[in-house]
Amino acid sequence: MENKATDLILVVRGDHNDADFVTKATPITQEDLDRFLPLIEAIKAYPRAKNYAGPHNWPVGEYGCREDLGEKPLGVAYGDLGKLAEEFDETYVPHGDDCSGYSLHSIYEIYVVRLEKKLFGEGSWQTV
Repeated sequence: MENKATDLILVVRGDHNDADFVTKATPITQEDLDRFLPLIEAIKAYPRAKNYAGPHNWPVGEYGCREDLGEKPLGVAYGDLGKLAEEFDETYVPHGDDCSGYSLHSIYEIYVVRLEKKLFGEGSWQTV
């Protein structure tokens, strides 16, 4: 992803281990947000478990994708949006070091924060 000035932050909050929630906030351009909106709507509509046993709406990695319980890997679970889901996962979803080495299995919240007033720092807000 190239560096582009933006005043938007995409926040993704999810579960990686029985209600161990993690959050990641990442700069995003309006163009990229618009591109990911169909996927975000699909995540929102994905069937969710009533408990932590699954199905998980973000089946990634050994912990998140339980194929032994019938879950499909991320690229398959979201069908035509599979490649977009994989790109979203790489850039915006907390995992790995963000989650003590565990991959996320469920996304519970996605929201956008608009930076209205910079309180400290130099330069403009840019994607990293």
